[in-house]
Amino acid sequence: MERLSQSERLEHERTCPFSRNTCPIQSCLWQGDTAVFVQHITDAHQLTLLIGDSITIDISQFRAKMNLSDKKTRKYCVSLFCYSTIFTCKIYLQKKTLRMVFMKVCCSNRDTCGARRHFGASLDIRSSFKTLKGIMPISHCSKTAKELNVSCEGLLSPWKKTEESVKIAITIKPLS
Repeated sequence: MERLSQSERLEHERTCPFSRNTCPIQSCLWQGDTAVFVQHITDAHQLTLLIGDSITIDISQFRAKMNLSDKKTRKYCVSLFCYSTIFTCKIYLQKKTLRMVFMKVCCSNRDTCGARRHFGASLDIRSSFKTLKGIMPISHCSKTAKELNVSCEGLLSPWKKTEESVKIAITIKPLS
């Protein structure tokens, strides 16, 4: 047994691959080991863990969905496995805003977690009117998760009233 200062203990608990993971899905109280997490998200949330570091989410009929977002929130949730780590990307279309939250959920490799690697989500958000690009830092847990908010109206042409889609390309990258 090793004695740690309080700050060292908190850092160890935050990055220890043997600590219990919590489910990143809002209002889910599940906690458990990394080995059981994939089965949990499959059974409880009908999510499939995708292997790879990137995905593109295509939101069709975006204008109609944006107009309905004052009354009904649309949620898009994706779990990706890359760099021996599970990441969750949550996108909400709510009150004419795209709200994006990225989290590092858990590691399958003790060495990867121990290295305290930091990751970012490279984003490419495209409509026929505008393209936005940037990198969003990925938090280690829901308590420190940062949000990116993008105005939906800014993505759509004010001159065209036809339906169009918005594509959100997400690539997980290690940050140096």
